[in-house]
Amino acid sequence: MKKLFLIITSMLLLSGCEVSYRLSIDENMIIEEEILIQEENSTIRKFTLNIDTFLNDQINFHSDNDRYKYYNIDKYRNNFESGVVANATYIDFNQYKKLNTIYKHFFTDMSFDVEENIVMLNFASREINNLLTETDLESAVFGSASISIDVPFKVLVNNADHVDLETNTYTWEYDKENQEKDIILHFDLSQRNRHINIPSWVYLLGVFVIIIAIVSLYVYKRYKMYSV
Repeated sequence: MKKLFLIITSMLLLSGCEVSYRLSIDENMIIEEEILIQEENSTIRKFTLNIDTFLNDQINFHSDNDRYKYYNIDKYRNNFESGVVANATYIDFNQYKKLNTIYKHFFTDMSFDVEENIVMLNFASREINNLLTETDLESAVFGSASISIDVPFKVLVNNADHVDLETNTYTWEYDKENQEKDIILHFDLSQRNRHINIPSWVYLLGVFVIIIAIVSLYVYKRYKMYSV
């Protein structure tokens, strides 16, 4: 059976496109998986006149296949890039490891261990990733790839390339020069992430309240001065 990565890539009929892989873990350890494969519209138009119709036909064809019943596949469009996005949900990492074959393109194994509320999530990378490797006869399937994991808990150990503290998201970047890279992410189930992302409107509201208070104080003092 072909792996979903190659199936989705075949929809685009392209080499060198970008893939973004994301795992979102909630407080109940339910895992939301998202795979986004995209390419510039100008490149896709070299292969088809109507991007929407082409993507819809391919998605409908593969969505009817029982082998991909765990995934919801849809198109992705904006003014500059298009592609496909696939989503799946897993009740825990045991189900993820049992049903998922996507991570095996990048890693030889993954482990999920818990000791006294400390979760140790590890992915062991492949020495050579065929999806990112060029040969004399063909280009790499993907020009680059990023793998992101976000958790609502306090992270204790990580080896991510990039960290977004506002969303508690940890990202690892891969390309033909950087294929062999393990993922290490350890977090504490007893401690929620303390960083709170405060919406910008809260700051604006605070500034507005301060301005009103200053103006009110000024008016009050002027009133008291002339009323004496």
